[in-house]
Amino acid sequence: MTGVPRDFLWLADSSVLLITDYAVSKRTPQGTWTTTSFPCLRSAQTGCVLRDGTVVIGGHGGILTTQDFTRWKIADGVPTQAFIRALAVDERTDYVFAGGWGSYNGIERYTRPGTGLLVSGDHAKSFQPHPLTDRIADVGGRLSINAIEVQYYGDQQLILIGGEGSGPGVRRPSPDYPFLFILRDDRLYDPRKLNLRQLSSLLGQDIITPQHGIKVSVRARSAFVSSWARDIAFTSLDAIAHEDWLSWTKLTAHLAAGEQFGAGHLRLGRDVHGRELLFVGGAPDGPVARGFTPIRAIQIA
Repeated sequence: MTGVPRDFLWLADSSVLLITDYAVSKRTPQGTWTTTSFPCLRSAQTGCVLRDGTVVIGGHGGILTTQDFTRWKIADGVPTQAFIRALAVDERTDYVFAGGWGSYNGIERYTRPGTGLLVSGDHAKSFQPHPLTDRIADVGGRLSINAIEVQYYGDQQLILIGGEGSGPGVRRPSPDYPFLFILRDDRLYDPRKLNLRQLSSLLGQDIITPQHGIKVSVRARSAFVSSWARDIAFTSLDAIAHEDWLSWTKLTAHLAAGEQFGAGHLRLGRDVHGRELLFVGGAPDGPVARGFTPIRAIQIA
């Protein structure tokens, strides 16, 4: 491995791809690792896999694709100074959605506006601004995006987008800096009905930071949202599907009395009995500085 691990992907051959700052490492089902560096990007952040096996990687400098980890192609339409933080694929259409910061100047330092929501319909060969990207914005312009989740609830496509909001450490939400947007079949959810004031009060911050800070579980009929090293909140998919006024609940309120827990990235999985689990990582005493606990699982369905 080279650099800090940022993301991992499951490939069709049951191998695992670990994305680090400056390389990708592939672990075969037999347990061996191979590491390959990539061109063009200053550093990587996240990735996704298309149905034909194409691996898409985003980071500081744009978006790359490969099928053999030998030949790499850089996607057109993504600014070379962009810091791509989120990638998500529509598993029914293979459309790829991307977003990030407009540029990157160091840890927790970025510039507004962000990239807004980008979309590709040609297997990530090229990207264009989503038709609604200028409405997925704050007073600084297009949103600086950290997380994108694409899922279907019945036949309705849902795209949940998380971003910087008012920035790290800000506890008072501002309507000028929304940090969550939802698209329902390419229609923008009424921002007033997202109830972001309640959500930010539960999360403890006015921001969705992790690349995997949003997860949708169809089995649990819920959408889960995490800030960084703080709490998890969830809301009903039925409410989202009908564009109702959203009511958010703190998931960690269901833990043992007195137990504090902070969450970063969220992942879905199942145990040997088929029960759906939400895998999270967090800090036992809240603040990041005290270190993260091992990954733990919360049964959600």
